[in-house]
Amino acid sequence: MLNFYRKSCLVILVTLLVFAFFGCQEKPKEEPKPAMPTALEISVKKSEPITVVYLEKKGPYSETGKAIGELYALIGKKGLKPRNYPMGVYLDDPEKVKPEETKYEVMSQFVGEFKGDAELKMKEIAARNLASIVYVGPYEKCKPAYVKIYSWIAKNKYEITGPPIEKYLNDPSQVAPEQLKTEISVPVKEAEKIE
Repeated sequence: MLNFYRKSCLVILVTLLVFAFFGCQEKPKEEPKPAMPTALEISVKKSEPITVVYLEKKGPYSETGKAIGELYALIGKKGLKPRNYPMGVYLDDPEKVKPEETKYEVMSQFVGEFKGDAELKMKEIAARNLASIVYVGPYEKCKPAYVKIYSWIAKNKYEITGPPIEKYLNDPSQVAPEQLKTEISVPVKEAEKIE
């Protein structure tokens, strides 16, 4: 008990000394930094038409990373190179469909000549309006971002025209889960006015 008391006093004394030496100095004035957009700002933008290769998958959405690894292995096997960021398109509502039954696609733009085959499919995605939000954090904790974007879409009188798309903006093997960036997009159109 006496050792604990001495250690506590020592910690308090060191803290006071640090504050006395460094806390009272006048700090140079910093230039104000430009306002950075928050991680949860929503905007609607027109996408460019793109050509992608993709795999259709069935099972828990938590297996998307494994599916992207499989996709990239096939891209390499076909002599292609991935271009831009990998994406996932989620075709079922995980609140209504069992995890083992949910369907999704993993896709990537690519460099090279390819028309698709039995192993790796290819498709064109037309330009469309996307409501988008950038979520920062672990993939499994992105639900509040979905709640926010769907609420925003309804409040701003848009209609949803397709399933949500996640674009993975950094590599989970290179950054901590708290630093993962995911652009969540939902295809939308302006709601028709009833007269």
